[in-house]
Amino acid sequence: MNPMVIAGAGQCGARTAHALRENGWTGGIVLLGDEGIAPYERPPLSKAVLLGQKSVAQCGIFDDAFFAAQHIELHVDAPVARIDRMQRRVVLGDGACIAYERLLLATGAEPRKLDVPGSTLRGVHVLRNVPDALAIAGALDTGRRIAVIGAGFIGLEVAATAVARGCHVTVLEAAPRALMRAVPEVVAQALIARHGRMGVDVRVNAQVARIEGRRDAGLAIDNGIAVDATLRTSDPYI
Repeated sequence: MNPMVIAGAGQCGARTAHALRENGWTGGIVLLGDEGIAPYERPPLSKAVLLGQKSVAQCGIFDDAFFAAQHIELHVDAPVARIDRMQRRVVLGDGACIAYERLLLATGAEPRKLDVPGSTLRGVHVLRNVPDALAIAGALDTGRRIAVIGAGFIGLEVAATAVARGCHVTVLEAAPRALMRAVPEVVAQALIARHGRMGVDVRVNAQVARIEGRRDAGLAIDNGIAVDATLRTSDPYI
């Protein structure tokens, strides 16, 4: 019999592999990830990891011994490129194929990209995985001004963490209130009031039009290097 194949080695994928064994599946289990590390919990990334209270290793769901003891075949650098439904197999990024008895898609979601000029400038981050969290943690220096776009749970958690690390934080939310899709208004108001007492400046109805920054040379940026009518940059000698 072919193995159970799980595409996505996050919390859902890892817990499913565990549940299969606990519920009597004795066949093969193949867990496919593409982040280069064993399954870990994501919630601490916006809190304990940013605060330095927890290491990435401490966020692990199971240790290596667990996967070995449960006979779960874990691949951490095996992105699924294609699903061959007719042959019931997955095709990996390197061309290798793995047949499956059943296939579980546990790939999670991708963060929504900010489609405005300047969104790819250095210093603009998203928070989805461990490298993202470590990059953000490295930017949270005392006294630094931080803008968080989006007053959802993750945005507010990052804002609170940044304030705790001594940053000055402004949260920009395009909707009329925070947590519009997540909680009732009275709950959102209580959370925003608490953030306000911590020093977080939350602004609603604040649609971001563009992000302005500076390149390594220190030149002004406006969807590229900003120039005037004579093609002169912010430095009169360039």
